[in-house]
Amino acid sequence: MSYKRVLAAAVLIPLVYLLVEYGSPFHFFLVILVTSSRGQYEFYRMFKNSGYHPQTGMGILVGTLVVTGFYIGTISVGEVAYVFSPDVMVAAAFVVALLCRLFSGRDTNGALVDVALTFTGVVYVAWLSAYLVLIRSWHMNGIDGRDLIFFLFLVTWATDTGAYYIGSKFGRHKLYPKISPKKSIEGAVGGFLFSVGMAVVCREWFYEELSLHDAVALGVILGIVGQVGDLAESMIKRSARVKDSGNLIPGHGGILDRVDSMLLNAPALYYYTFISLAAANGLLR
Repeated sequence: MSYKRVLAAAVLIPLVYLLVEYGSPFHFFLVILVTSSRGQYEFYRMFKNSGYHPQTGMGILVGTLVVTGFYIGTISVGEVAYVFSPDVMVAAAFVVALLCRLFSGRDTNGALVDVALTFTGVVYVAWLSAYLVLIRSWHMNGIDGRDLIFFLFLVTWATDTGAYYIGSKFGRHKLYPKISPKKSIEGAVGGFLFSVGMAVVCREWFYEELSLHDAVALGVILGIVGQVGDLAESMIKRSARVKDSGNLIPGHGGILDRVDSMLLNAPALYYYTFISLAAANGLLR
């Protein structure tokens, strides 16, 4: 493993711990807002370098409103929360992308692709990132959002680490060569096992409220969904004909390269928690 990769992790992990443990949900929201905006910028830049013309500025602006709408929904109800609701913001994202392309002055060649890329950047990066804001702000049924965030991060990182080490040492059979030639079936299995193992460790370590059944189930779900998220970003990069989404984090690439698994794991964890609590309270019949 590159020393730059290790050094970056040694710096970022303590910062993440301090943010989650001692920062408020509002501070966490601000960090996610900045991170999401940077991720959208990387997404749009990848495709601009490939000859497409997504509306970068407008896409990031609408993405900011989407993440903000998620946060407002955690602290407010009524008309304000409705106006800034994620549904309204995502619908606005499509309309804005369409209008910006319509009045851009460029010819119609590739117009639909440009609109689709602008809209995809909002949904793929901003919308999915915003689930982290929902999770951190969770305060129902005695569940602390901080525990959920730590659980999500540790299990996702364990999946990535297991896939990397096991794949590097024992990888022989290609997992999906058309999308990611270096990933192996052995690495995927290793990531899956690390995910389940870390989920059980987290339960024993700091999340005793989580049943063993739920810990194993979440380990299975996040171990699969996270690796699908990794493959999805590989597909996006291959489509844009780039190796990394950026070079912001030494040894890791860009923001999207670091959070690709998290983007799908965050909503998976959120909805599993929501549905399991609803079932436990007899709200699902």
